[in-house]
This record gives sequence, C-alpha cells and structure tokens, in this order.
Amino acid sequence: MTRQNKLVVGLMLTLSISIIRIGMGYFISVAGPILLHLADNVGVSVGTVSYIFVGGSIGVVIGSIFGAVMRRRMNPKFRHLYTFGFAAFLLGTTSPVVPFIKSLWLLFLIYLIGGIVYGYLDAGLQALILKLWNEKSSRSHIQLFHFTYSIGAFAAPLIAKQMQEMYGDIPSTSASKCQHQKIENSSLASRPYLNSTVDNTSMIEVDDRGLRWTYYTLAIWVLPVSILMMFLAYNDVEEKILRFNREKSSNSGSTIVRDDPFKDVVFILIAVAGYYFCSVGMETVFYSFIYSVTFCSDLGFTPAQASYANSLVWLGLGIGRLSGVVFAKRVQPRTIVFCCIAGTTIDSFIMSVFGEQTALVTWIVAFTHGLTTSTLYPAGVSWLSQVTNVSGAYMFIFNLGSAFGSLTMLPLAGHLFDKNPFNTIHLVLALSVSNGVFFALALLAARFFKQKVQKKALKMTNQDKTSTENDFMMPRDRD
Repeated sequence: MTRQNKLVVGLMLTLSISIIRIGMGYFISVAGPILLHLADNVGVSVGTVSYIFVGGSIGVVIGSIFGAVMRRRMNPKFRHLYTFGFAAFLLGTTSPVVPFIKSLWLLFLIYLIGGIVYGYLDAGLQALILKLWNEKSSRSHIQLFHFTYSIGAFAAPLIAKQMQEMYGDIPSTSASKCQHQKIENSSLASRPYLNSTVDNTSMIEVDDRGLRWTYYTLAIWVLPVSILMMFLAYNDVEEKILRFNREKSSNSGSTIVRDDPFKDVVFILIAVAGYYFCSVGMETVFYSFIYSVTFCSDLGFTPAQASYANSLVWLGLGIGRLSGVVFAKRVQPRTIVFCCIAGTTIDSFIMSVFGEQTALVTWIVAFTHGLTTSTLYPAGVSWLSQVTNVSGAYMFIFNLGSAFGSLTMLPLAGHLFDKNPFNTIHLVLALSVSNGVFFALALLAARFFKQKVQKKALKMTNQDKTSTENDFMMPRDRD
C-alpha cells in the first residue's frame, strides 16, 4: 500500500468517523431544546420526562461493556467497521420514531437503545483510532473525534429552533408548567396556548412537524454514512491501514508499553471515575437544561433566545476543543485540567448568584461554561495515559464514570428543576467543586503509585547489579 493510497483511505475513514460523531453529538444535544416538547407528548412534567436521560445513560454503560467484550472475544481480524456501520444505521432508523411516541416507557426504551448505540460507537471508535494509529500519532485524531461531537451538538439547538419557527411548533402544556416565566413580558404572550392559565390536563393540538423534522434531519445525516462505513469494511480498509503502520513502525522502531496490574492502579482509577462522574454529570446537566432554565426562569427568554443560549454553549465547547488541538501539544494535561476546573467553578458560581437577575450574565456564562468544560474529558484521558496504559483494559473507566454521572445527575436535576429552574445551576456548581476534589485525590494516588514504581524499579536494578557481581566473583571463589 503506497503512502498516497494510505492517505486517501485514511481520509475516507476519518471523514466517516467524523460524520458519525457529528450525528452522535446531535442526538445527545437535541434532547435539551425539545425537552418541553417531549414532556408535552407523553403528558408528564419536565422532571419526570428527564428519566429518558437515565435510559440513555444505562444504554451507554451497556454499549461500552458490550463493545469491550466484543473486542476481547472476537477474532483480531474481525472487521469492526461492519458493526460501527450497523450501529449508525440503527441510530438513524430509531431516532425518527421519537416524535410519534406518546408513552414515557416507550420513550425511555428508545433512548435506552440510542444510549447503547452511542456507548458502543464512542468507546469502539476511540479504540479503533488508538488501534490504527499509535498513541502519539492518534492525538490529533482523538482531538478531532471530540471536536466533531461539538459540531453536531452546536447545530442541534439551531435546527430545532428553525423547525419550531417554520411550523409554529411551540410546547403548550409544558410551557404552562413554567410557573417562573413572566409570559406577559414575552413576545409569545399573544399565543393563547402559552397562557399560564391553561389546564395541564387539557392537550391543545399543536403542529408537531417541527419536532418531526428535527429528528428526520438526524436520520438524513447518519444513514448514508452508515452505508459508507460498511463499504469501507467490505474493502478491508482497517487491515490496510494497520499493515501500512506496521511496516512504518518496523522501520522506525517500536516503543514498549507498560501494563500495570489492576491492584496497583485501583485507587487512581476510582478517583478518575469520580472525576468523570462529576465532570460529565456537570456538563450534561448544564447542556441539557440551559434551554429550559432560560425559558422557564424569571429571565423570560423566548424559545428563540433559549435556543441561541443553548447553541452558545456548544459554540464555546467547539472553540475550546479546537484550540485544544494546539494547546494539548504545548501544555501539560494536569495544567489544562486545573484551568478548566477553576473556570467551571468560577462561572457556575457567578451564574448561581447573579444569573437569575441579569440576562447578560447568563449569556456570557453560557459561552464560558462550554469553553471551560471543553477539554475536561480529553485532558483527563491524556493525564491518565501518562500515569498508566489506558488504551486496552482500562479504557472502560472513562465511560463508566461519565455514564453513572449522567445516570444519576440528570434525573436529580430534573426534580430540582420542577422546584426552581435555577436549582440546576446550583447543582452544576456543586459538581464542579466535587470535580476538583476528585482530581486532587487522583493526583495524590498517582504520586504514591509513581513512588511505588520507582522503588520497584530501583529494587530490580539492585538485584540485577548484585546478580552480575556474584557471577563475576564466582570464578575467583573457586580458585
């Protein structure tokens, strides 16, 4: 395989992964701006409909574990691109069903399936990148992998807003549940089905074509690339890239990767799981509820303004992750994590204190929070990879912590939202502070682990030195 052919094949595979990743970001992000619509469809409160996030998080755990088992048990020559293509096809065919579901449990089931697909693709595609390109060469690919997610997440609120405006699809009964919004000061006051006196039990027929096309867009985006992924698998692209990289590494020499026993790194992994529990829980709560918080609080944002605020979060995330491609090569991961934790704590504190009274603060924090959370995930992966090898057996720790963070924090945020929308921002602040505590514990555990490794290496060196001296002295002893 020539270098030019490898470049073309690699670009095709990278493009396919990026398109799928954009769709994954869209699927996760779109639940925020249409959460009130989903509550309308199934006739429950925002807090109750938030249980769909539990289904998604459970699915992520199942999908991640299933993917790890498959990679361990399947033949090494098995073409995983087939399964990635099928998973993307499943995501594209099940998502358009969401607008037609009128049962909470069916909606829960759909998001469970979507979570399984997401977890499998998230862990599997990252493992594929690390497999095809070694740890050092794959850094840019991993950064691109996380950046493309933010593209889909950024586009979802804008597309949802455009579809709502095009078809006049505004939530009715859910809007009446926003007791804290002053609708009389809103541009929506003229819409009778947004009046707060509407009975929650009476469903007013609203054109839901906007909600349908919000999900149809995802299917149109994902389905073609699922077929392309299967086409690449049929042409054995994975093996071609692997063969080329093996030849390249054999010419330049290979590096030795240390695999540390689980008992030696268990405390580090526990602290890292806590770190991802808090960081991802904080991110998903803010990203999923910022639309509903701004729309239903005393700020009285219109649906269009709430969508812009939601997209502003993802814009900050995208800019942060794109800049991370540059800074990750020049700044230590530990420094990046410190800056991110400090930033998230400061901006969530400011929004908790001043955001409910001042709309400008909310606009600013919407952007800065996306910016400061952007590199928490990839920087954490880079930091842990400096301590121990995570490309194999320990890859599960990231999805484990993040999935349980979403699993528990999103329903809690939903119930807090029902009492006061800005309670979710207070939860974000608490998670940001806890995130700093867990990272400090991870640093402490890593310090003890490194000392243990150094002592073990020194002991082995002394044993080898003593053995060499004994071998040298043996002939003299015989004389």
